[in-house]
Amino acid sequence: MAGTTIRLFEDTAHAASYAAFRPSYPPAVLDTISSFIKTHSGSGFSSAVDVGCGSGQSTFFLASLFDGVLGVDVSEAQIQNAKAKRQKQRADVTTSKKEVEFRVASAASLPLESSSVDLVSCAQAWHWLEPASFYREAARVLRPKGTVAVYGYGNVELRCSSEARKLVSEFYSSLRRGGYWHENRRHIDDKYVEVQLDSPFAVSERKDLEMTCRMSLSHFAGYVSTWSGYCSFLEKHPHSTSLRDLQDGLKAALQAQGTEEDPLLDTTFPVFIVMAVTCCKGGVVLPQGTGPALLQVPGCAGELRVNGPRSIDSKPITITAFFPLPGEDDDPPAAAMHYLLPAAVIAMEEVNRAVETEGLYPYHLQLDLRNSSCDRFVAIHELMLSLEENLGSGNPHLAVLGPGCLDVTTSLSSLAHGLFLPQVTYANETSVPVVTPEEKREEFPDLFFVVRNVLHITKTGLRVMEHFQWTEQVALVYDDLPLYTRTVELIVRDSGGDFTLQVSSKTQITVPGDAFVAIPSDGRDNTVKEFMTGVRRLNIRVIVGLVGVESACAVVCEAKAGIVPGDGFSYLLVGAYQENWWETCSCGLEDADIESLISVSSQVKNTLSNDQFVLGSNLTQLKLDYTDRLNSWCPETIGRAPNTFFATTYDSLLALGLAIKNSLPLLNASAEDTSYSNTTIAPYNTSLFQAILNSLADSNFTGASGRVAFSSAGERMGVDVVQQIQSGKLVLVGTYHSETDRLEINSSLLRWPGGEVPGVFPSDDPKTATLSILIVVLIITITSNVGAVVLLGFVIRYRNHRIFLASGQRLNYIVFTGAFMAFTTIYILVLLESTLGPKLPTKLFTTFCIVRFYLLPLSFTCTFGTLFTRAWRVYRIFNNPFVTSRKYTDKHLIVIVAVLGVVDIFLVTVTAFPNNYGRFIARAEVDYNTYSACTYLGCFSENYAIVTGIVGVYKLLQMLLFTFVVSLVRRGVIERKIYDDSKFLAIALYVTAIVFMVGLPLQVLLSISFKIAEALAVNTVWVIVSSDVTLVAIYVPKLYQIIYKKVDVRKLMTQKSKFYLYSETRSTIL
Repeated sequence: MAGTTIRLFEDTAHAASYAAFRPSYPPAVLDTISSFIKTHSGSGFSSAVDVGCGSGQSTFFLASLFDGVLGVDVSEAQIQNAKAKRQKQRADVTTSKKEVEFRVASAASLPLESSSVDLVSCAQAWHWLEPASFYREAARVLRPKGTVAVYGYGNVELRCSSEARKLVSEFYSSLRRGGYWHENRRHIDDKYVEVQLDSPFAVSERKDLEMTCRMSLSHFAGYVSTWSGYCSFLEKHPHSTSLRDLQDGLKAALQAQGTEEDPLLDTTFPVFIVMAVTCCKGGVVLPQGTGPALLQVPGCAGELRVNGPRSIDSKPITITAFFPLPGEDDDPPAAAMHYLLPAAVIAMEEVNRAVETEGLYPYHLQLDLRNSSCDRFVAIHELMLSLEENLGSGNPHLAVLGPGCLDVTTSLSSLAHGLFLPQVTYANETSVPVVTPEEKREEFPDLFFVVRNVLHITKTGLRVMEHFQWTEQVALVYDDLPLYTRTVELIVRDSGGDFTLQVSSKTQITVPGDAFVAIPSDGRDNTVKEFMTGVRRLNIRVIVGLVGVESACAVVCEAKAGIVPGDGFSYLLVGAYQENWWETCSCGLEDADIESLISVSSQVKNTLSNDQFVLGSNLTQLKLDYTDRLNSWCPETIGRAPNTFFATTYDSLLALGLAIKNSLPLLNASAEDTSYSNTTIAPYNTSLFQAILNSLADSNFTGASGRVAFSSAGERMGVDVVQQIQSGKLVLVGTYHSETDRLEINSSLLRWPGGEVPGVFPSDDPKTATLSILIVVLIITITSNVGAVVLLGFVIRYRNHRIFLASGQRLNYIVFTGAFMAFTTIYILVLLESTLGPKLPTKLFTTFCIVRFYLLPLSFTCTFGTLFTRAWRVYRIFNNPFVTSRKYTDKHLIVIVAVLGVVDIFLVTVTAFPNNYGRFIARAEVDYNTYSACTYLGCFSENYAIVTGIVGVYKLLQMLLFTFVVSLVRRGVIERKIYDDSKFLAIALYVTAIVFMVGLPLQVLLSISFKIAEALAVNTVWVIVSSDVTLVAIYVPKLYQIIYKKVDVRKLMTQKSKFYLYSETRSTIL
C-alpha cells in the first residue's frame, strides 16, 4: 500500500450519497466483536473510536455496544453529514443517551490520549490507510488488552436472474478495465486477506459473515453511484448515461421474468472481520513523590517500599526499565524475574542518595517500568510510549535498562541508538547471546552487557581445551534451544562434513560430523543413546556439552550404562549448573561416574560477593533491605525466595546512574532548557548522550557482582572459573581473566583416571585393530570363502548323483548358505573396525551392526540345523523302517529349519533392542568397567550381555541335542553296517562345539579389555574353523567317493536292512 492515506469521498454531494445509499452492517457483526472482547480482551465497553467513519454508519452501529464512540475521518464533508445524521437520531432511545462524536482527523494522528479507549474500529476504510501508521496509533490509544477490529464488505451479489447478475458484473469490470478503480480496491476484492494484525497486537482472529439487503432499483443505482470507481469515471465522463443504462437493463431483465413494475432487488454482501488484542501494558513510574512510600506494583500482591528523592522540586531523569509485570489475569512470566525489581529500586535509591549529596540537583533518577513480554514489537512499542509519556512533561529520558530476554535486545538497541539512548542489559548468564566481539560494534554501539553469557563461557571452555591439547577426537552435543543453538552458530564452522571450532589463529578443534549432535527436548533419550554410540565408534575422548542439567544427566548416565569406556575419558560441560547437579540424575550417579568432569562457568554471579560497594553501602544492610522489600511486595516468596541478591540487576542500574552522574555538568548546563526531546535532537543532547556513552565504556567500579568493566564491544569483563569434580565435589583448578585474555590452570590440583590427562590414542595403541590384523583376517576369510564356492561348484555339478540325491540337494544349498552368512559376519567386522568404519553414516553403521546380530545365529541354524534335520530323519527311519517317503521329505525338513530360524530372530529381537529392559539391567549394581566395555567389536548394545547369554545358551543346547541325535544315528549305522556320512557329521559337530565353547567366551573377555585386534582374531578363528570343518567333513568325503568311485551305491543295497535311502524323486532299500 502507499505510504500515505488515500483521500476520497470528500465532496459534499458524494458524502450525501454515501450517507443515503450505503448499507448498514447486520447485528451479527456487533455480536462477533462483542464476543471477541469478552473472550480475549476483557477491557470493557466504555469507549471506542471509529477510524475512517465516513458518514457514520459504523459509528452509530457501535453506539449500541459502547457508552461513548468517536468517529474520525479526513473528509470534512463526510463528518458534516455524520453530525447532521446524529442530530436527527437524538430521539432514538438506543443512541440518544450515548456519547457519539465526530471529528476531522487522520488515522495516523487520533485526537485521543494514550491508553484511553477500549476499541479501535475501521470499517470499509483500511484499504485507504497506511497500515503501519494506523497500527502504531491504534496501539497508542488503546488501553491494555484493548481491541482493534478491521472489517468491511465485498462486492454486491444479486439473488435474481443470471442476466441481471451479468449486467452488474460487466459494469463493475468495465470500470476496472478503464482504470477507474483505485489499485487499493483489490484489498476489498480479496476480502482483506492482507490484514495481518500481529505485532504490536496479539490473539488475532478472523470471521467471515454475510449481509443481506433488499433494495429498489433506484436505491441500488444510488449505491452504485457511491462507488469510488464510478465517481472517477464520472469525473472524466460527466454526461455519461451508463448508470441509467444499467438501471434500465436491470429493470428489463427482471420484468422479463414477470416481476412487478417497480421490482426489488435481493442483494448479499460478504462481510469480513479481523480482530486482535493489544499485548502491551502501560508503565509504572518509580518513585512516585518524595520520601518513602508503599506502592502497588504489578507482579506481586503486596506493596513495594520505594524511597523518593529528598528534594520536592527535584526533576526526574527517566530510565525505561523492562521487567515482567504480570496483571491479575496473567500467568507470571518467569516468576524468578520478580526478584530483580527490588534490586533495581535499591540501586536507583543508592544513586539518588549519593548524587544528591554531590550536586545532582535539580534531578533524580526514576524508573519507568515496562513489560517487553519477550517480544521485540512489544518492547519497541513500550519504549515509544515511555518516551512520549515522559518527554511530554519536559523531563529528560536518558537510558534503557534491560530487557531480560536478549532475543529482543538487538531490535530494541537499534531503536535506542536512533533515539540517543544508551542501553544496559541485566540479563542472566543463561540468556541467548545476540552479539559477539567479532561482529561490528557499529551495529550496536550503545549496548552494554553486565553479564557473561553462555557464548563467553563457551569460548573460555575452548581455551581450556587448547590448554589440554584436546583438538581431535572431540564430540560436541548441545540442547536444541535458542540459548545453545545461537551459541553454536557463532562458534562452529562447517568444514565439508566435519566441523571446526576456532580457538585462536593457531588452534582449531575438529569435530566429526557424526559427533556433532543437537538434543531435542521431546526425544532426548534416543538422541543421546545414538550420540553415545557414535562416541564409542569414533573413538571420541572428550565430550563438549552445551547442555542443561537434564541432558548432562542423560549423557553421563548413558556412559554409566556401558556405551563408552571409562578409562581416559573426559567431559567438558559449559553453562550454569546448580551445586551438585548430578545428584538430581535419575540413574543414581555415584562419585566415580562423574570423576574428573570439567565444568566452566562465570564468576560474575547474581550473588553479592563484596563487603563494601562503591557508594559505601554495607553488604549486610543491603541484603536485609532487599529481603524486607521482597517479602512485603511478594509475601508468597517468604521461605521460597532464593538466598540471592540479583547483583547484576543492581550493577546495571548502578552503571547507568554513575554514568549519568559523571555527565552531570552537561546536564546542568542545559537545566534552563526543559524542552529535552529524544526525537528532536538539539546539539547539547548529542553531547550529553555521548558523554553518558563514554562514561559507561570507562566504567570501573566494584559492584554487587564484582568488578564492573566493559570491553570495547560492550561485553562484561570478568573472571571465568574452571572446576573439576573430585570425590563428589567441585574443586577450583583454574581461572580465565577476560580482560587480559589469560588462562591459569593449576596442574597440581587436577586429578585424572590413570593419572594422565585424557588425550588422543597413539596410532599403535592396542585398543584399535591394526591394518596388518585386518589384512590377515580378510585373507583367511576370502580364502575360506573361495574354497566354499569351489566346493559348492562340485556339489552343483554332481547334484544328480545318487549320493547327493539321497541327502537332499536343497538341504545342501541351505548348508552352504549358512556358511556364506558366517563369512559375511567377518566381512562386516573388518569393515566396521577398519578406517572406513568411522566414516560411515551413523544409521548405516548401525544397520551393519544389526545385520550382523541376526546373521550369526542364522548362519549356525542354516548349517547345523539342516544337518541335524537330516540326521534326525535317518534316526526316525531306524525306529520305523516301514515309514514312507512322504512323511520325511526335504520340504518337511526345510520347514523345521525355518522354524528354528524364526526362533533365532525372535530371541535376538526381544533381547538386543528393547530400551527399557536394557536400561534396567545396565543400572543394576554391576561392575562399571565390565558394562562400560560390553561392546561387541564395535557394534554397540547396552543389552550385549543378555544377547550373548540367552542366544549363546540356546545355541549350546541346540548343539548338545544335535550331537546326541548324531550319536544315536552313529550307533544305528554301525549296527546295520550301512554306508552313511554320520561319522563326518559327528566330527563337524564335535569340532564346532569345542571352538564355540572356547572361542566365544575368550572373545568377550578380550572385548572387555578393549583388545579389539585380539578379539577380532578370535572371532575369525572360531567362525571360519567351524564353517570350514563342517563343509570339508560333510562334502569332501562324498566327492571323494564319487570322483574316485570308491563306493558303488548299488552294491550297498540289501533287503535285510529295510532302510530307506531316498530323495524327493525316488526311494531305494539299502
